[in-house]
Amino acid sequence: MTNVGIIGATVEELRMFATDGNLRVGFPRQIGEHVWIVRAGMGAARAGIAVERLLETAGPMPLISWGTAGALNDSLHPGDILLPSQVIEVASGHALETEASWRSAIMSMCGNAFRINSSPLLQTDGIIAHPKQKRALLETHEAAGIDMESAAIAAAAKNHGLPFLTLRVIVDAAGDRIPIAANAGVDDEGNVHPLRIARALMRYPYELPALLALGRNFSMARHTLRKLARLALEGKLAPTSSLSSCLSSKTHATH
Repeated sequence: MTNVGIIGATVEELRMFATDGNLRVGFPRQIGEHVWIVRAGMGAARAGIAVERLLETAGPMPLISWGTAGALNDSLHPGDILLPSQVIEVASGHALETEASWRSAIMSMCGNAFRINSSPLLQTDGIIAHPKQKRALLETHEAAGIDMESAAIAAAAKNHGLPFLTLRVIVDAAGDRIPIAANAGVDDEGNVHPLRIARALMRYPYELPALLALGRNFSMARHTLRKLARLALEGKLAPTSSLSSCLSSKTHATH
């Protein structure tokens, strides 16, 4: 069985793999026999750097962009899985395909246990907080969801000739607004700062219900991520045998 590299932005997106919380940005870590994880921090630039550090440490392997996403499509709800057929970089409109046979294998295995959507995902340059912004992106790009890292990880995978998937779980629905306090409380490395959240709530106390709702949504997303992490550690999210054979051949050819 080949190794699988999982790249997530924040501690909370990866904590189900490393319950001790030892997840420093840019430091890859092996979990179990065939899973490597690395915390990237938020955004495309950090994601690209994290991929390079992972491959330098552990060698070539299929890559998964892992974590949470926002919904653009009204059919997606918190806890649903987005396993997109392609990822699109918003600024350039450049699209990269995910690995079709690998994606199909996961769909076949998990389709009865999870709600999965395979429509495209859009990588944005920042957090998209307002439903009006989400609707505008949906109309322009016809994507189902958004994150801030997947296109960068896809580009790095393509540069190295490696299979790639995005496996994201929805937190905020298309009609949900992300509170100012939530944005204020998270830094560029994805660290949560409770005091910043508290200060923001003092300025915008009316946001408390929306912040609590976002917390409940994240709990639903994290529940799905835990289930997916168990599958990954059991080797069930690894690519098909044919993809693994191709990757093995490529690895031997480079030595």
